[in-house]
Amino acid sequence: GPQTRRRLLRRFGSVESIREASREDLTDVDGVGDATAETLRTKL
Repeated sequence: GPQTRRRLLRRFGSVESIREASREDLTDVDGVGDATAETLRTKL
């Protein structure tokens, strides 16, 4: 959702950085679990 999107952008700074992040880095963000991390990695 919008809050998770904001948290991801705050943590990584850009969509490109989110794309390059590891699954572990993504799941460190509050509100991002394994399923969300996998979706981000495959859809971005």
